[in-house]
Amino acid sequence: MSNTDARHAGESPLKSLATSDVVDAIAKRNPKTSRAKVRLAGRAAAALSMAAVRLSSAQQMVLLHNKERLAQLLIDAVLKFEPKAAATVRAHIEPAKAEASAGAGLGQRIDLEEGRRRVAEYAHALPIEKWAGRVLGPGDLETELRIPRSTLNEWHRRGAVIGLLRGERKHVYPVEQFIDGRPVQGMTRLTKVIVDARAAWLWLRQPHGLFDDATPLDRLKIGHVDEVIEAAERDFG
Repeated sequence: MSNTDARHAGESPLKSLATSDVVDAIAKRNPKTSRAKVRLAGRAAAALSMAAVRLSSAQQMVLLHNKERLAQLLIDAVLKFEPKAAATVRAHIEPAKAEASAGAGLGQRIDLEEGRRRVAEYAHALPIEKWAGRVLGPGDLETELRIPRSTLNEWHRRGAVIGLLRGERKHVYPVEQFIDGRPVQGMTRLTKVIVDARAAWLWLRQPHGLFDDATPLDRLKIGHVDEVIEAAERDFG
């Protein structure tokens, strides 16, 4: 069983739309369309619904992220099953070409000093704890979590922990990444995908749609390493 299958094995299976429900919905939106054509469209949509609910959440997200290609994928499917019908399908489902138009332009140019002044109105320096959570330096980690400096340095060198720069050279370490004085499992793999420490830590702490708005860090802490790495590769690969 794959990791995706195992993850969803205990969940109640989704049910696809009934053909009659789809037909009724299409008929209401297209009152002037013949009933025969509506029924045919409803059967096709119900078949696609049945296929969609069999996909895992991750696979459904991949499909949504590539929804612009769905028309071509449908054409390819029709071509595979019935080559003679492909041209007709292409004419009906390919999107119309967008019209070229000119925008309003960049607006009035401003000098460098005025640009800096405007940016300063929006940019506000935040303490690292505001976005990273509680952080500790090597000395405090040794005192509170009994992590020797030499061990911490080795973990940091291997990417097993995330160190954030405070100032020019001093590293501090978010406390949330430790469980019982050890780094959360999977961090070494993650830091190979997301090399920048700040980007990695921000991503880990943000709710993610693939995990029902749980954070990737939460998923790592309960052992779902593979799914977190797969999400990171999609987002940063």
